[in-house]
Amino acid sequence: LNPGYTGETVGNLEAKYRQNQIQRRSAYGASASSTYNGGRPKPLPQAIKDFLTALKATSPTLYFGLISILSTFVAWQIPVLQRTMQTHFICSKYNIKRGRYHTILTSAMSHVSLMHLLINCYALYSFGPQVRQSIASFGLPLWPFALGSALTGSLFYLFLTRDGRGCLGSSAITVALMAFFARTYPNAQLGFVVGFIPIRLPAEYALFAIGLVSLFGSLVPGLRDNVAHSAHLGGLVFGVIYFELLIRGYLSKIGRRGR
Repeated sequence: LNPGYTGETVGNLEAKYRQNQIQRRSAYGASASSTYNGGRPKPLPQAIKDFLTALKATSPTLYFGLISILSTFVAWQIPVLQRTMQTHFICSKYNIKRGRYHTILTSAMSHVSLMHLLINCYALYSFGPQVRQSIASFGLPLWPFALGSALTGSLFYLFLTRDGRGCLGSSAITVALMAFFARTYPNAQLGFVVGFIPIRLPAEYALFAIGLVSLFGSLVPGLRDNVAHSAHLGGLVFGVIYFELLIRGYLSKIGRRGR
């Protein structure tokens, strides 16, 4: 450990996590009783507005990230924009060779299929607020974590992928969030659906399983399952390293120097 660090510990973060879960359940119960009138829920537009308002208050990074992801998805559905999207929102060796370095980051906002979008949005909302709270307890913002994980995921993909296919999606960010969450709260139960079978695992075991799958998918040549395993691996590595640097106080020291 960093000898000069006397801040948060994993135990402290786990205690805060448990307390936050209790508060979230209490808040949900209160909001449920106030939003239902005669058994009728809020109108959908009002519910969406309230959700976005609460998300923006919780984390501007998560709020603007979600808006960017949704806006980019809509742009993909417009036929006249297809060429522009392929040029500027896909990370590939082809685009990098032509100087489109911005695609390393813009590809992280890009989703073509609705299922891909929903999965990443769900993961973003599931892990994002808890990770933001943990990082904020060290006096640091969330946006460098998001940018760093997107960058690392794209670089892993470019270096480890042998074919000319491109990648897109926020999976590197969401896997990084999950990895940080799992290192912070290793005993928290995470639910997954494998095939049609729902399973629950301690977060630490889930992290190990996802790491193995990502590593296998990154190293096996010719595997065509339409999953950017190397980008997932990059996000996972970033999330774990970020956690280790943060918990040892090195990132807090950098943050204090930058003030």
